[in-house]
Amino acid sequence: MKKIQSYVLSGILLLCFIVRGQDENNLFLLEGQTQWTNPSNTGLNGVSYLSFLIDSQWLGIKDAPKQQSVIFDSFSQSKKLNLGAIIRNGNRFGEQNIQTLLQSSFPVQINKKTRIQLGLQIMGDFFSSEYQYLRSVDGIQKDPLLQQQKRFVPNVGVGFSLVKNNFWIKGSVPRLLDPFMIRNKPTIFLRDQLHFFTEIGTQLSDEQPLYAVRISACLHNLAYDQLTLQLKGTLALRIGEVLVGLNSSKNLGTGFQFSLQDFFGVGYFFQFPIFTSTALNKTNHSLSLRFKIS
Repeated sequence: MKKIQSYVLSGILLLCFIVRGQDENNLFLLEGQTQWTNPSNTGLNGVSYLSFLIDSQWLGIKDAPKQQSVIFDSFSQSKKLNLGAIIRNGNRFGEQNIQTLLQSSFPVQINKKTRIQLGLQIMGDFFSSEYQYLRSVDGIQKDPLLQQQKRFVPNVGVGFSLVKNNFWIKGSVPRLLDPFMIRNKPTIFLRDQLHFFTEIGTQLSDEQPLYAVRISACLHNLAYDQLTLQLKGTLALRIGEVLVGLNSSKNLGTGFQFSLQDFFGVGYFFQFPIFTSTALNKTNHSLSLRFKIS
């Protein structure tokens, strides 16, 4: 089984240098950053918590992308149903997106070593634009493309997580209704494309009492509708985790997550492009605060 896992991860590592995203795409390293991509993650770690996540891109650039998230994850001891909720507020260059998610997951124990968790989320995105500070390229005094636009887009997402011993596979479609909602009424905010998020990973060492090593790979087309592959490595210690990631959009990231008394946790993540042809500061900073509530 370990040989098969090694072959799969080696193949994905090779694919990382073949698949190239044409636009910048962020890495997902901190806990909570992928909560919205797969509702089956709700309650998967067996802990109930409340966390706050702040993301800032391109520091020093006016109206650069920023995002604030509040994440609630409730684990059920009865193992019947886990519940979660997310509020994400994003701003970038005159656009604002407020996303709300209500999540639930249903665990199914197949045997002592294998379990599968099914997830469902209902959500809505409220989009608004404020482009008054821009000038029309055609010299039009009141360009309709630069006027304020508002729209609410409801959505539904599904996902699953299969865990067997130290090996896991995940898959999800977080925005099922996008193609249907946008096809009949186009919008400048979203594209008519079905997004997906997949993940495969394993824990390499579980016999050491002081540390554990986890490796995972994610393939998705969440941003810019481009296929993006991410590799993530985690060194788990008693006091927290050290994180490192690399994706096919030529972004490299590193960070940490520390836990204090198993009640309060703090995480920091820094991302930067490996190669860039512009003078634009494309770095990304993320700060996470997590409070255990059970």
